[in-house]
Amino acid sequence: MWNIPESSERFENIAAKELLNLSPRPNTVLCMSDLIALPLLREAKKLGVKIPQELKVVGFDGVDEALRFSLSLTTIHQNSEEKGREAAKLFLDKSGDKVMLGYTLKMGQSC
Repeated sequence: MWNIPESSERFENIAAKELLNLSPRPNTVLCMSDLIALPLLREAKKLGVKIPQELKVVGFDGVDEALRFSLSLTTIHQNSEEKGREAAKLFLDKSGDKVMLGYTLKMGQSC
């Protein structure tokens, strides 16, 4: 498990390189965002790692770039506008309620 201190390409690339150089290397990775998963796919490609045969990668967000990448990313998509509306509503209502939002698994070539 990696904690990336900020969402930046620099830290995403460092985490990807560290993960791919582990021994033994994991065969499945679930990333907390597509913006972390995509650099992992890029770095794996540079190293000749076969996706999905040797490494399966799943992202979270459903950003458009994930499906346009040379090897489409499998991603879990949640509607960002709905997330924002619900978060604002909970904040303004000062509610301690919990809300379960729907999601869609978009299968790409990374799994």
